[in-house]
Amino acid sequence: MTNQVRITRRLFRSNIHFVQRRELEYALVPDWFAADAFARSDVGVPGLAWHLLEGSETDAYDLFGDGTVRIILTPGHSVGHQSFLVTLPKTGAVLLTIDAAYTMEHWEEKTLPSFATGTVEAVRSVKKLRQIARSTNALVVTGHDPIVYGPPSDMRRPTLINVWHLAAGVVLVLVVVLVLDSVR
Repeated sequence: MTNQVRITRRLFRSNIHFVQRRELEYALVPDWFAADAFARSDVGVPGLAWHLLEGSETDAYDLFGDGTVRIILTPGHSVGHQSFLVTLPKTGAVLLTIDAAYTMEHWEEKTLPSFATGTVEAVRSVKKLRQIARSTNALVVTGHDPIVYGPPSDMRRPTLINVWHLAAGVVLVLVVVLVLDSVR
């Protein structure tokens, strides 16, 4: 067990984890081609508290109950993948596609993701997110765009977009931590 896993377990063990039921079930028994993508040690920990979302019935789940953070069901990359629509007072809507759209090329429907449990679902999820982005006038932040964010080695050079990428990840983690603490 790595130090990172130990620290993560210690920090998040007592929190509630919001996940699609289908994703958790699949993570416990994935298809052969996806087995390496799921760490059983992350999901099979006894005593973790799960808040299971039920697919389309809980799509656009309002995490705080005030519309500031919505969990959007975006299957394709994985069977229960989730993206986030965050509404900030000054910035407005920010759509965090996470792995539903890896890159702007994927977002613009010029390429498919490098990994998907369902290609058709992946395409439909991007289409759905594009509609959400249009209707909310959201700033779109894709998950892993090397052209926008630069390759990982460039993360040592603090450019504005690299700082935004890091900040978006940190903000997402902080939001989830705050939500989990607020519901306890």
